[in-house]
Amino acid sequence: MVLHMVLRLVAACSLVFLFSLQSAAAAETNLAALIGKAGSQRMLTQRMLRDYVLVGMDVSYKNPKQDLATSIQTFDSHLQELKNAAVNDKTHAALVNVDEVWHKVRPVLTATPDKSVVDELAVNIDDLLKKSHEAVLRFKEVADTTTAEVVNVSGRQRMLSQKMAALYIMYLWKNADQNLYSAYQKVVNEFQSAQNLLIKSPETTPAIRAELKKAAKLFRWFLKVAQKESSRLTPEVLQRNSDGLLKVMEKVTAMYIEK
Repeated sequence: MVLHMVLRLVAACSLVFLFSLQSAAAAETNLAALIGKAGSQRMLTQRMLRDYVLVGMDVSYKNPKQDLATSIQTFDSHLQELKNAAVNDKTHAALVNVDEVWHKVRPVLTATPDKSVVDELAVNIDDLLKKSHEAVLRFKEVADTTTAEVVNVSGRQRMLSQKMAALYIMYLWKNADQNLYSAYQKVVNEFQSAQNLLIKSPETTPAIRAELKKAAKLFRWFLKVAQKESSRLTPEVLQRNSDGLLKVMEKVTAMYIEK
């Protein structure tokens, strides 16, 4: 009788322990997904700037006007979802800061592109990026895992893929503004450093490493066509290459989240 009760108690404790492990794993996965979504907001800030400039340059390839409208809607919906999922006061406050800047940027993005205001827009977009990055960091603080860190770094690569294109296309639209070219080169260096970090990370599986190699190949191609003397250098080519790089890094980020 006593032995039977002890066995039942052990079994019950084992079930509670197993449930606790499953709940902890689910919570970690959910936080990683939130970090991934918050990170995609960083990417959208640069994609919207890129598309704004492409529309201003009368580029019709892949319909940047429609892509801009879609990105605006996605940023809106993601921001609301993140605010609903804010896990503490710090994350909520960070998202409120994002919302404040977004309300300043959104009307400009929905208006007809104007070269005379693009410098001011770029400054405000940069502020939106910084506020969005702060939101990512607040979510990452809650997770506090190595997975959260690589999701953050990989997710940031999505943003840098679009920022490289945005800066270089702005450089073309603004008649070879050297400040923009210097900013572009800085982003290139950031992207390369982060790729090296991901390749060496213990969280990087063979499957993820294979995708990172694809990204490296696309990155080298982007740098090749983005040379000033390149005969292939057009906004459309930069747009296409940055889209390809983004697609691979989206997959890599998803693989880290699901790992």
